[in-house]
Amino acid sequence: MYFMFASLPQKSTMMIFRHSVLQFRANSFKTTACHPRRTLEEMLSGYRSQTTVTTSSSSSNQTRFVSTSPLQRIWKVYSESLHEHPLFTKAIMAAAIFFVSDTASQYITRKDKNTFDWCLSRALSGSTFGIIATVGLHYWWGLLEAVVKKRLPLSTHRLANTATKVFLDQSIKAPLYIYTYFVLTKFLNEQMDGTSDWQKSWREANANAAEMLPSTMLQHWRVWIPVHSFNFYFVPLHHRVLVQNSILVFWSGYLSYLNHQKDQHVIVTDEKHDDKLTHRATSLHTRNASYKQSYR
Repeated sequence: MYFMFASLPQKSTMMIFRHSVLQFRANSFKTTACHPRRTLEEMLSGYRSQTTVTTSSSSSNQTRFVSTSPLQRIWKVYSESLHEHPLFTKAIMAAAIFFVSDTASQYITRKDKNTFDWCLSRALSGSTFGIIATVGLHYWWGLLEAVVKKRLPLSTHRLANTATKVFLDQSIKAPLYIYTYFVLTKFLNEQMDGTSDWQKSWREANANAAEMLPSTMLQHWRVWIPVHSFNFYFVPLHHRVLVQNSILVFWSGYLSYLNHQKDQHVIVTDEKHDDKLTHRATSLHTRNASYKQSYR
């Protein structure tokens, strides 16, 4: 064999060797493990989001895909909806979160543990605010991202970019967000319950919001400054609402409790006042009856 190759010209020998290498590569790429279409992400992750199952038949091989996790399907649907309809998806998620958290707040803070008197108008007013606030937040965060990025690009000033966005968000948006929540939810709740004097209801809602704002903002900054520092630094813009909604499940219930705490206190005070009046009337009636009997 050696003498055969030695007798051939050098150019012919290189052509035969090259042809053999190309033939070997073509045969190797026919297998699935070495297929050139397999992406780098699949090879690095070590698993696929879908499991490939191959079944043999007399005519040809058939491939079908079986999903591995329901959470992956839910995440895929959410991501696609967020990409195609971002504002609608965010608003629906916020409405559901406010509705559920307000209902949970009513159930946890009820006075009578044996019964649950659910206030539907209170939950609906929270959902309405959730939709309005999420629409405003969608445009606000987009504007904030664009304005700060011009002055402080992420590639060179990532930390300063994050700190500036957190400062502007918590000094401008946060007080307006809290004040609007107290005003709208209280006003809408009373209107849904059938309050006729809407001007008086609006004035009372604004007075209540102005009184609740300072103490609530201190609690707000303790929670949301760390959350948004993480959110603005690590999370992409289109997924930041998801991080906020995760914390909002608990925070919106807390706001609902604060907003309606006075109403519960007034109801309890009135009940105590009525009990005192009833007790006093009963005492007077008993005393008068004893006087009449002794007089006789």
